Amino acid sequence: MAEFEMRMAIEHLAQLDGVNIVEAWGETSFFYNPGNRFARGTYLATVKDRDGAGDRGSWLDRAGVWRLNLGVCPQTFADLFGERPARPPKGNVIEGPWDFTELDTLTPHPVYGWMGWIAIL
Repeated sequence: MAEFEMRMAIEHLAQLDGVNIVEAWGETSFFYNPGNRFARGTYLATVKDRDGAGDRGSWLDRAGVWRLNLGVCPQTFADLFGERPARPPKGNVIEGPWDFTELDTLTPHPVYGWMGWIAIL
């Protein structure tokens, strides 16, 4: 079921006007690029289904677990979580009260929360 849900999320995002898909770094990335005016466009979202060397905070290697990551504007991030956390040291997660392994819970992205990204498993 989780694989089906992940594919459905990818297909839905792929149908949005001006969105380009790039498969790279073990994830599916979505860029907003109306009219294909740029090489890729603006990072919009990613779907990731396994841990990587620098991103293990969500334990994505568990069966059926995947993560939707979204880049949001600074005000949206602040409304949801308050101030952006500090950038974590390489290979670590941001500091804060969040459990990045909890399913169906919106959190800052475990690594890129400092850049205003949010995530849900």
